[in-house]
Amino acid sequence: MATKFWTPLKAALTALTHREDIFFAGRNEMDGFATTWVVSMGHLMGLFDRPWLGVRPTEKIAMLRYCSFYRVEGDRITETAMYFDLPHLMAQAGLPIWRDQTAQHLVQPGPATHDGLLYDPPPPPKKVSRPSH
Repeated sequence: MATKFWTPLKAALTALTHREDIFFAGRNEMDGFATTWVVSMGHLMGLFDRPWLGVRPTEKIAMLRYCSFYRVEGDRITETAMYFDLPHLMAQAGLPIWRDQTAQHLVQPGPATHDGLLYDPPPPPKKVSRPSH
């Protein structure tokens, strides 16, 4: 993954920084195992100086919106899912990706209060009663 994704991205977006807007962990009881997951959301920001994924560079700041999820077991990450808003990056580069656009595209900021970073352990989950069928 590093050589196919991260190395080309870091070469294209020079001076790459990570601006995290949301970070927290919690238990997922929907998977039947009550696993712990961590979520991180924000922007990767850098100067778009070289082509990436066929998108021509702008030589301006570009912000690549991301969301990543990590399943944690003990002290190890055992599963990762990452999502990147490539259409948003393409729009910043001036590519006409949407037909008949009816609104202006913009970079959505994180929480105005900047309190989306929760590093403390979460409170214990509340017992939820489920109706029987």
